[in-house]
Amino acid sequence: MFDTTSARHVWEHKYFPQFWVPIEAVNPGVLTKGEALDSDSSAFRAVAKGKEKTTPRVLIFYKGPLAGLVRFEFKAMGRKARFC
Repeated sequence: MFDTTSARHVWEHKYFPQFWVPIEAVNPGVLTKGEALDSDSSAFRAVAKGKEKTTPRVLIFYKGPLAGLVRFEFKAMGRKARFC
């Protein structure tokens, strides 16, 4: 799905971080951008499609401190998900 050494852990809450990767590290054709999450179009829902599975548990940010980053939810990318 992606190849990077520039991934970031972002603490969205106090329990554990989320995994964010630069959008340019995501392989072409993996993401399909969906609806905007706000009226400013700073963040969008997205769908990630792997070889065997698809998940709608992805966010893409275009503005703000997370601009240019994509969040792949850990649970959606679990060992059994086999996206790659």
